[in-house]
Amino acid sequence: MRLVIISDTHCTQPNVPDGDVLIHCGDFTFHGRAFETKDSLEWFNSLPHKHKLFTAGNHELGWEDEVKRNVYLDWASKCTYLHATGVEIDGVKFWGSPFQPDFMGWAFQLPRGNRLKEHWSLIPDDTDVLITHGPPYGFGDTNGDPRDFRFGDKDLLARVLEVKPDVHCYGHAHGGYGQWFFEGIHFINAALLNESYMLANQPVVVDL
Repeated sequence: MRLVIISDTHCTQPNVPDGDVLIHCGDFTFHGRAFETKDSLEWFNSLPHKHKLFTAGNHELGWEDEVKRNVYLDWASKCTYLHATGVEIDGVKFWGSPFQPDFMGWAFQLPRGNRLKEHWSLIPDDTDVLITHGPPYGFGDTNGDPRDFRFGDKDLLARVLEVKPDVHCYGHAHGGYGQWFFEGIHFINAALLNESYMLANQPVVVDL
């Protein structure tokens, strides 16, 4: 199974390589407005990958409203939205969530500590591919300078190390784009835009 992983496209429509499962880790809009959402999801929906999975990000303002979100999802009829939910494809178990630690009052945020720890406990023990918008602590969670404050979540990292998925993919930290291997887990920050909101990075392709 070939995974093609992207994140933080913010209304751009980058070239995406072929694969079996296309994954978007959130922030496909700037502010979650209807016209942004429609254009972005119709583009995502049009791509030829057999399976397309996505979650939201902190920029998807308005998506926290379940009624509005369900209306928006009509524009993604060939895609599967993951909202602390999972799906199994050809024996591979995917699970995704848009939530991340509090960050400037944007969307899908929970306070660090017990609230987020409780949320991450929902990740099934048998998850093969974990999709979150925010990064775990220590793996692509700065703005590119190792001296920067790390805004990844330690409780997310702890849960990932318990579950040990084959792949954990995410975005949110534009300057943290990259890949790491630790404890048998392939960590991927797939943010395509840089800190200046310009397309700078390539989709990440993983063969399971």
